[in-house]
Amino acid sequence: MATHYGTQMTKLMVTRTPAEVGDVGGRVRSFIETVALNGQAINDIIYVARLPVNARIIGIYLNSSVTLGLSEVEVGIPGTASKYRAAATLTTPNEWVACELNAVVGVALAEKEDIILTNLVAALPGAGTLKILVKYTID
Repeated sequence: MATHYGTQMTKLMVTRTPAEVGDVGGRVRSFIETVALNGQAINDIIYVARLPVNARIIGIYLNSSVTLGLSEVEVGIPGTASKYRAAATLTTPNEWVACELNAVVGVALAEKEDIILTNLVAALPGAGTLKILVKYTID
């Protein structure tokens, strides 16, 4: 039976080098935003969070009080609208949905980022609320 180590455990147990504090022991911070749904049109952009330099995203979650129906929402940044989540529906109300892509979890941001939602396919509902929770480490 072989013994294997993940990236951080290799640093701690094999090479005996310190792990990045954002990866091991970093404080978890959050940015919580509430968006009033009012029929936002196709291709409308909604700014929902600002993250500092060196933040490492560990989770992005969406929760709507109503079904978004045929609307598809992507999560990203200006210029890369689907950096964190490709366009997808959100049809179950009052349930947190994780939406961060594996490739961006735990990667330190080189510069501050504004996270945006882009609405595609159909207008958002005319009433209700959409909550966004972004969890990240920084130190």
